[in-house]
This record gives sequence, C-alpha cells and structure tokens, in this order.
Amino acid sequence: MDESYEQLPDGRTVNRLTPFTLSRDDLQARLICQASNTHLVAPQSRVVVLDLNLRPNEVNILTKEPQITADRPYSMECRAGGAVPEATITWILGTEKIERNSSTVSRIRRNFCYTKR
Repeated sequence: MDESYEQLPDGRTVNRLTPFTLSRDDLQARLICQASNTHLVAPQSRVVVLDLNLRPNEVNILTKEPQITADRPYSMECRAGGAVPEATITWILGTEKIERNSSTVSRIRRNFCYTKR
C-alpha cells in the first residue's frame, strides 16, 4: 500500500500509513507490515486482522397492520442489519423508552430482530 519510510537517528525505520480510509469490505481483512533489508534473509512481517465497528446499514420497521388504532395491542418488528457488533434496538415513543411491553429477540445472519408486543 505504501513503500515510503523514515530512518530515525537511533537506526529504526518507520512507516506511517496515514491518512488511511477503511470501508465495510475491509472487515476481517489482513493488514501486513513487512520489513526487509537484503535478499539474503527472508523478510520479517507482522499481521493485524481488522475488526471494525460498523453501524447498521439498514433499519426497517415491519408491521402487518395497514392502520393502527389507540388502545389496542399490536405486534411490530424492527430489523437492523449490517452492524458489527450486532445492533442494540431501542423502541422510543415520543421521548420515552418503551420497556413495559414483552419482547422477543432472534438472530438471523448478522441481522438483529426485535419484536414488541
């Protein structure tokens, strides 16, 4: 990615990889730093596996009801996908968290589903 380097007065060589832009596709990618000074010995290298924090790339509220009416129970589902680590979903009505209702949680291939009843 970058072959520039700086020689320090104490004899060490430094390479700084900046600015560095990552994308979702870089999750679990291996970044290798390799140092060599002669063809007589194998280069030394170190590997870091990129573990990224990713916000959800989709959030959907699902309901089968075309209309809802006050004072009746309803079941709604919120799905968030693409988050790493998995998304925490919170239901808010106005400015208040909804905590009094029962809920079920299921995990589907890195998607997080949360149903309020």
